[in-house]
Amino acid sequence: MGNVDRWDLARQSANVVGALFQVGVTFAASAAIREVTDEGSGSLVEPALYAFAIWALIFALSLAYAAY
Repeated sequence: MGNVDRWDLARQSANVVGALFQVGVTFAASAAIREVTDEGSGSLVEPALYAFAIWALIFALSLAYAAY
Protein backbone atom coordinates (compact mmCIF):
# COMPACT_ATOMS: atom_id res chain seq x y z
CA MET A 1 0.00 0.00 0.00
CA GLY A 2 1.56 3.25 -1.12
CA ASN A 3 1.58 6.58 0.60
CA VAL A 4 -1.10 7.92 -1.74
CA ASP A 5 -3.36 4.94 -1.01
CA ARG A 6 -3.05 5.55 2.73
CA TRP A 7 -4.05 9.19 2.37
CA ASP A 8 -6.96 8.20 0.16
CA LEU A 9 -8.15 5.65 2.73
CA ALA A 10 -7.80 8.26 5.49
CA ARG A 11 -9.85 10.74 3.45
CA GLN A 12 -12.56 8.17 2.78
CA SER A 13 -12.69 7.17 6.44
CA ALA A 14 -12.93 10.81 7.51
CA ASN A 15 -15.83 11.37 5.11
CA VAL A 16 -17.75 8.38 6.47
CA VAL A 17 -17.10 9.26 10.11
CA GLY A 18 -17.97 12.92 9.51
CA ALA A 19 -21.24 12.10 7.74
CA LEU A 20 -22.34 9.71 10.48
CA PHE A 21 -21.21 12.13 13.20
CA GLN A 22 -23.21 15.06 11.85
CA VAL A 23 -26.37 12.99 11.60
CA GLY A 24 -25.93 11.48 15.06
CA VAL A 25 -25.18 14.76 16.82
CA THR A 26 -28.12 16.47 15.15
CA PHE A 27 -30.55 13.77 16.25
CA ALA A 28 -29.17 13.89 19.80
CA ALA A 29 -29.47 17.67 19.92
CA SER A 30 -32.95 17.61 18.43
CA ALA A 31 -34.13 15.32 21.23
CA ALA A 32 -32.92 17.85 23.79
CA ILE A 33 -34.54 20.72 21.91
CA ARG A 34 -37.80 18.77 21.64
CA GLU A 35 -37.82 18.26 25.43
CA VAL A 36 -37.46 21.99 26.02
CA THR A 37 -40.24 22.90 23.60
CA ASP A 38 -42.56 20.17 24.92
CA GLU A 39 -42.29 21.20 28.54
CA GLY A 40 -43.96 24.51 27.73
CA SER A 41 -41.50 26.82 29.38
CA GLY A 42 -43.22 29.78 27.81
CA SER A 43 -40.94 30.19 24.83
CA LEU A 44 -42.39 32.57 22.29
CA VAL A 45 -40.37 31.09 19.46
CA GLU A 46 -40.84 27.51 18.38
CA PRO A 47 -39.39 26.37 15.06
CA ALA A 48 -41.72 24.77 12.56
CA LEU A 49 -40.81 21.21 11.67
CA TYR A 50 -40.90 21.90 7.93
CA ALA A 51 -38.16 24.50 8.40
CA PHE A 52 -35.72 21.66 8.99
CA ALA A 53 -36.70 19.64 5.93
CA ILE A 54 -33.66 20.92 4.05
CA TRP A 55 -31.46 19.08 6.53
CA ALA A 56 -32.88 15.76 5.38
CA LEU A 57 -31.56 16.55 1.90
CA ILE A 58 -28.20 17.69 3.25
CA PHE A 59 -27.82 14.55 5.34
CA ALA A 60 -28.91 12.28 2.49
CA LEU A 61 -26.39 13.87 0.13
CA SER A 62 -23.66 13.72 2.76
CA LEU A 63 -24.30 10.02 3.40
CA ALA A 64 -24.47 9.35 -0.34
CA TYR A 65 -21.09 11.02 -0.83
CA ALA A 66 -19.64 9.01 2.07
CA ALA A 67 -20.93 5.80 0.47
CA TYR A 68 -19.49 6.84 -2.89
